[in-house]
Amino acid sequence: MNLVYIITIIAFFSIGFELVFLHVPSVASVYQLCIKRASISTYLSKPLEKGILQHTINWPFGKKLLFIIIPTGISIITGLFPLICSISVLFYNRYYFEPLPVFNAIGCILIILGRTFTIFATLDIRKKNNQEGDSFMLKQQGFFKISRNPLLLGMYVMYTGMALLFFNYAFYIGLIIYFSNMHYRLLVEEDFLQQLFGEAYKQYKASTNRYLWRRTKRNKLK
Repeated sequence: MNLVYIITIIAFFSIGFELVFLHVPSVASVYQLCIKRASISTYLSKPLEKGILQHTINWPFGKKLLFIIIPTGISIITGLFPLICSISVLFYNRYYFEPLPVFNAIGCILIILGRTFTIFATLDIRKKNNQEGDSFMLKQQGFFKISRNPLLLGMYVMYTGMALLFFNYAFYIGLIIYFSNMHYRLLVEEDFLQQLFGEAYKQYKASTNRYLWRRTKRNKLK
């Protein structure tokens, strides 16, 4: 039983380590969209095209607060429930609930797989790529051949594993908000990449799914 909580704590520790030492900048971050939005156009060295990126940047602050900042805050707060619960159990012997044994192994495997996928994909995208100015690179090999967004896919898998282990309605509501919020911001990120890489990204989208890999006939890429 304690293994569940130990794995959960290690998973969150790895997230903290990743954010501090392996941070990957994103034009769809709260900071970029709501605070430093002018820097996005400098990455492109041209005016923004009409699309979800320009549309979101031009939202009034009140709309950004409602649809970006607040959902992100809720996701962070509720997303910490498994960590708080695990620390309480291991260090203070306070049991909020008993995870269903049938889900223990599945949940732990998903957590480990999710974190492994995200960390190795992060190391891959940071390799020879500072993601500053004109140093952006379109990754299409390794983990990025399986998914166009392996970092986020790994987070989805990890939280799915935690959802099997930590039953809490607030946590579940937070996960729904997290998945929805991140998916929208992913669409913003993809709009930026489409404008940055043009035809190369269009072909990449045709051959690789947003979340999971698929086969595509060659004539579709032509």
